[in-house]
Amino acid sequence: MKKNISIISLLALFTIITFSCTSKEPKEKPNNNTQVTTSNENGLIVVNGYLIRCLDEYIPDNGIVELPNTIKVIGRNAFGNSRKLKSIKIPNSVNHIDEAPFANCSNLNEVIMGDNVESIGRGTFARCTQLRKVKLSSNLKSIGDWTFQRCESLKEITIPKSVTSIGEGTFDNCKNLTTIHCKGITPPKVKEYEGKHSWLYKATLFVPKGSKKLYEDKWQRFSFKNIIEE
Repeated sequence: MKKNISIISLLALFTIITFSCTSKEPKEKPNNNTQVTTSNENGLIVVNGYLIRCLDEYIPDNGIVELPNTIKVIGRNAFGNSRKLKSIKIPNSVNHIDEAPFANCSNLNEVIMGDNVESIGRGTFARCTQLRKVKLSSNLKSIGDWTFQRCESLKEITIPKSVTSIGEGTFDNCKNLTTIHCKGITPPKVKEYEGKHSWLYKATLFVPKGSKKLYEDKWQRFSFKNIIEE
């Protein structure tokens, strides 16, 4: 009889221990407020408004892409190395362009940027050798390092008055850049660059009336061909 009671007691104790071990709450509870929205529409991969990748299958035969207004950020290397992309229209929903999303897009020739983009990351259009037309956001504040590096077909560009900082080597090896319109009365701060700026010796810089002396003082190391007030 005592043996039976002892066996029953041991079984009961084992059951209690097993239940207590398996019923512990996890150390970290999942955040029920976090919502992840993923879209994969014909090669356009977007997570919570962040464009991760645009595959060539999304790009039509004419190479012209107009991104949907559900995108808030264009991610790193999103279009990188695409040979199919020729023109990109960035919607007003986008506020930031990450690092090098269009780098090495060898046939990209036109960029039309929505007016809510405030910052452009490093190397955004680097080595886009066919890029000829660029319309920047009217609310753009910062341009990252090497943004237009080796854009050899770029001849003219307008920097909006909203821009306050420009990274190093932004126009490195833009060999045919001959016209730059800078709309700000106060010259944007340009990051120091140890390399040469000889590629700008052919460029004429157009600045607002009354600001020529400021640009001559702040940007003298760029050795522009000429600085003209407009």
